[in-house]
Amino acid sequence: MHLRQLRPDATLVNTKSEGDVLFGCPPEIVKKFDFGQAPNIIVLTDEFVNNGHLMNEVEFPVYANYYLQGGKRVKYVGTAEQIERAKAILEQTLFWPEDAPEGKEGIEFFGGKHPSGRALTVDDFAEFITVNPGESTDIGRVKLAHKDKGRWAVYEYTRKLDRHKRIKLVGTVDTTKFTPPSEKDTPFPKIPLDPAKFGVTFIGTSSGFDPLNRTTSFILWANGKGIFVDPLADPKSELKRFGIESNDVPYIFLTHCHGDHDSGVLGRVLNGQKTKLITSRVIYETFLKKAKAQAGSDVEKYLEFIAAEPGSNIKIDGVTLEISRAFHPIPTIRFVAEYKDQASKIRRIAYSADTFFVPEKLREIFDGARLQELLSFGQGVDLLIHEAGMAPIHTPADELYKNTPVEKDKIVIVHTGSVPKDVPIKLARAGETIELVPSISSEVAMAMLEALSINPLLGTLPIKSTLGLLRSADLIAFRNSEKIIRKNDPGDHFYIIVSGRVSVHAGRRELAELGKGDYFGEIALLTESNRTASITAKSSGRLLRINKEAFDKILAEVPSFAEELKRVPQNRDALLKIALLQKLSRKVLLALAAKSTEEIHEKGTILIKQGEEGKKLFFILEGEAVATTRDGRIFAPRGPREVLGEISILRNVPTTANVTVTSKKLKALVLTREDVQLLIDTFPGFRFDLEQIIDERLSKI
Repeated sequence: MHLRQLRPDATLVNTKSEGDVLFGCPPEIVKKFDFGQAPNIIVLTDEFVNNGHLMNEVEFPVYANYYLQGGKRVKYVGTAEQIERAKAILEQTLFWPEDAPEGKEGIEFFGGKHPSGRALTVDDFAEFITVNPGESTDIGRVKLAHKDKGRWAVYEYTRKLDRHKRIKLVGTVDTTKFTPPSEKDTPFPKIPLDPAKFGVTFIGTSSGFDPLNRTTSFILWANGKGIFVDPLADPKSELKRFGIESNDVPYIFLTHCHGDHDSGVLGRVLNGQKTKLITSRVIYETFLKKAKAQAGSDVEKYLEFIAAEPGSNIKIDGVTLEISRAFHPIPTIRFVAEYKDQASKIRRIAYSADTFFVPEKLREIFDGARLQELLSFGQGVDLLIHEAGMAPIHTPADELYKNTPVEKDKIVIVHTGSVPKDVPIKLARAGETIELVPSISSEVAMAMLEALSINPLLGTLPIKSTLGLLRSADLIAFRNSEKIIRKNDPGDHFYIIVSGRVSVHAGRRELAELGKGDYFGEIALLTESNRTASITAKSSGRLLRINKEAFDKILAEVPSFAEELKRVPQNRDALLKIALLQKLSRKVLLALAAKSTEEIHEKGTILIKQGEEGKKLFFILEGEAVATTRDGRIFAPRGPREVLGEISILRNVPTTANVTVTSKKLKALVLTREDVQLLIDTFPGFRFDLEQIIDERLSKI
């Protein structure tokens, strides 16, 4: 078989003369191959980002070829734009900035120079081959023909002589049909994880090459709130897999900018999660440059930067992080986390990050305070999470065992799938939680408040109404598979999920999966009808149950909430027909449905006037409108399922064209400028999608 679908976002084509040609290069794809045997020819996909997922992670094939196959250069094939972006990414990840701390020592020790003595460049690690649509290239006896945007044909010459007459089609690949993994395919466990007050939960524990285990990533719990340390590329799916709600993990700690550590930061932003990023300034600036090349636009506006400079102490939700520098080929930070429990006892957790720890070698490079800092890291902690791997980039497990100043029973090893038999140190397990200070039952009230605050409708209620809602609510527990609501039963309660997951279904057909902060049961109360769907538990959990009297009281106290709640069911299905909105999370979609109002305009109505401040965003449901500029240019009609008015609102510039209704009538759901701003501040992924549309439209003006 010449073609093999490795994943929905990657296809392998086998040739006799040049070996495997890989189409698509998503995160962790090298795990599909034997250690160090990643393909040498890689064709980049048309889109670097698709539906919130990274499609071209260009680093690890370089590492697999250059470092594990004796300096072999990987060949990247793509359009001029794709090649330019791939080079920009590698520039940020392969080299230590000379103006950063330890730049000189890092370059000399980790081999940052060519054998001739000159500095290495990206061209020493990879060969870049530009093939725009309609062009082709020969690599040995293989011809790669770029037939159309993202569509390729692979040929092989059957003879060295007279080769243009002897050519065979090996296969065709359409990268435009590649799809990223879906979070919906990941099951939520039957028992949700109860976050510790202080502790860790391991999400992945191995290296970027291990085919059997996910790459190292974990949650540091700070008073029940999570700090995601170096999140995996699909952070939402992995949290769901272990029963953790994304809203319970508002922070990310980024140790450095290698693809097995930072791809989840971009994934979180693109999937609409507001992200508080804890890292150093030099790492932050590197990430921004790299992410811009990956996403195709600036992502800084979606991040809240929390500076964590080496030598500083920062406080996050009652936990103090003492920041220091690891020793790695690019700038890397690590931490000792400190928490004082209710008995005033100090507990400490340290994480080494990727680092080289062989004292004999370190003494040849450093002296004084810096040497002491590296040799004594983790001393006096209750738990040391330390990486292990191949020197000189990582720390061999036997060297760690011989030289660490930390008691061996307080160490767990990560970044490797195994340890030697003569190294009796515990290996971390994915899904394992180590609690130094467990959660306590008195935190249930806080969980109830959080469930209300993270909902885009309930979170906007006045404090008085929120307190009244909580006082009137019953907190009830449910078991996995329990029937909570049956279709056609009378409706007498409104429910808000505090923890766990439930399924909304009609018979065997699942309509939606709901989690923390979601609500249900409102339709029957609003319309005084029977239940329109069944609700069954998919895990254990807790609910707030509010009776009809209390529910009606809230609606009377806050009429705007009542109106928004009523608009949700009628607008939700209409919005799902808009192509841009189909991939949004349920929370974002509900927020849009609640804020949107329906407008109907007759033929000839001017929806947008050129040169004015944009006041509305239109989602067209029926009819057409045409954009024209003052100099007479006319653009293609905008019809059902399209968006109008986004440029002025997001870029804060005057409108770029007049938009006039050309059909008999036009029906649209409309958001005000203020509501758009509120939504994009709350859900940055929505802003990113609108920005992509803007870039495309401005390129045509």
